[in-house]
Amino acid sequence: MIALCLGVGAALAWGLHDFCVRGVSQSSGVFASILTVFASGIVILIGVAVLFSDPKLMSAHCYRLSIASGLSFAIGGVALYIAFAIGPVRLVAPIIGAYPIL
Repeated sequence: MIALCLGVGAALAWGLHDFCVRGVSQSSGVFASILTVFASGIVILIGVAVLFSDPKLMSAHCYRLSIASGLSFAIGGVALYIAFAIGPVRLVAPIIGAYPIL
């Protein structure tokens, strides 16, 4: 039950995020809005990591994989919003729905 509630909460947060960024990106551009979202996410994650973790537990290889994962997610996020900017929602939405599966 907890997993279901967390999943629904995450889906609602993702939808609200998409709605807000889509509206803002039409006036300020996709790169400015996605850069703001990613920068605020990095600041929050670094804060949580500093407070609750021990950096010695991760190897250099793990740090490289984390950076590669973040860059891949950033490229995917930019591609997502470019797709919404150039394509109709009825065409883009089903493709984007498969995005987490990939």
